Amino acid sequence: MVRMEIDKNKFRHVQRDGIVAILINNNKVLLLKRRRIPFLTNPGIWFFITGGRKNGEAYIETAYREIMEETGLQISVGALVGFAERIGRPGHQVIMSFFALWGGDGRAVAASDASEVAWVPLSEVESFGLVEGLADFLRRAGII
Repeated sequence: MVRMEIDKNKFRHVQRDGIVAILINNNKVLLLKRRRIPFLTNPGIWFFITGGRKNGEAYIETAYREIMEETGLQISVGALVGFAERIGRPGHQVIMSFFALWGGDGRAVAASDASEVAWVPLSEVESFGLVEGLADFLRRAGII
């Protein structure tokens, strides 16, 4: 399992734990261009599906719900890839990252918090203007 290093100075104070879903199909990964980013200050960057965990919800349930809400796709959530955590004021936030597989039925559609969605070949992911630290996380996890 890989830990994603984060720059605490770029995060707002968020109290909810959350997920990141890395959705892969045919050697391509689904990226969303954020209109409003829930916990980052840089709108317009490309990232994976993310979302906050509701009280009493399992992390894997959060992944299923957020993928459906942000893309409209029915998927199969797979293995836990890694995590990031932020310890500080006002508390401790944990973000779990999961692989998700898509069988190809339907079309990904950008929800209200994303301006665009794109299936990006894994070989081109690093050139997509990703959030800082994400490419390094993907390399350490063996994804790219």
